[in-house]
Parts: sequence; structure tokens; C-alpha cells
Amino acid sequence: VVGASFGVAKVKTTNGYIDVAQYRADSEHDGRHCVTKTVSSFEEDCLRRDLSINAIAYNPTNGFIDYVGGIVDLQNSIARFIGEPEERITEDYLRMLRFVRIGLQSFDKPIFESSSFNSVISNMCKVRQLSKERMVVEFVEILRLISFENLTKQTIKLLNIMAYEIFQFDGFAYWKVEDYDQNSKY
Repeated sequence: VVGASFGVAKVKTTNGYIDVAQYRADSEHDGRHCVTKTVSSFEEDCLRRDLSINAIAYNPTNGFIDYVGGIVDLQNSIARFIGEPEERITEDYLRMLRFVRIGLQSFDKPIFESSSFNSVISNMCKVRQLSKERMVVEFVEILRLISFENLTKQTIKLLNIMAYEIFQFDGFAYWKVEDYDQNSKY
């Protein structure tokens, strides 16, 4: 069990681990915290998820189940929010950083769908409301995934705006190092 409060477990298979999650729906949220309730259908559960590629299920009897076009997005290297991007972002501001990380994690050259991309750009300032620890963990993971091969104009723009919003405010102590000697060998 990796997320007991969310009903998430990792299951070992012959090809590695897969996440298995209890069906749930959001009942209330404020951009930082979300209260969920369990539901009985995967369709209801997948419509509240963040990205289309995170809403694909597998049933041994029926095969893959995809209500939101995640398989097509996976085949075309597209990172896309489910439904209305503004709504997904308003539910949880961390989803903007996850959008970038999962895009880079899932594809060699991710294509960030335009309305999702534009919504992230226009709402990135909201990440300042998240805890510094959550922002840094996601941002460090994003940096680990960057390579010359996957750098696109979209990725560079997202990285620039993310870095600015995460580090350019007074509350972030790691960014402001006073009396730092730029010429130090360290």
C-alpha cells in the first residue's frame, strides 16, 4: 500500500509494478487539498483524473478500458488534461507540475496539448500556494527527466515559467542566498 488514504497499492507483476487504485470521486477541493469519496464505476473515477494517459484501465475479461482517449494520446505522445484544463488545475494546483513531469516521463518527445499547455502557462502562479516541499519534489523530478532529446520549445517555456514561479518569491528560502560568492570553487 503506497497511498492508504487514497486507496492506492502497487502490485508486482512479471513486467514490474502497476498502480491499482480504488474508484473515487472528488467531493470538494481548494487547489491544495481534496476530499474524495469512493464510487462504484470506473467511468466516474476516470472523469475526475488529471491526464488522459492516467485514466486507462485494464480488465482481464474486457481488455483496455478508455473513456477519455488516453490510448490515442499515448500512441501520439500527447499530454492532455481530461475535460476542461482550467477545472482540472483548479482542483489541484500540483497537477500543473505533474502535467509536465508525466509528459516527460511518458514520452521521448512529449507534445503538450495546446489548451492544456495554455492553461498551465496562465495558471502557473498558483503553484505558490502549494507547500515548498511538494513543489521541489516535482520540480527535481522534472529536472531529472530533461535531456537534449526531449527539449522542445514547449518544454523550455514550461521550465522557464515553472522555475520563475517556484523560486522567485520571498517565501522560498533556498533561492535567496545572501552574500554568496559567485566565484567560489564550490
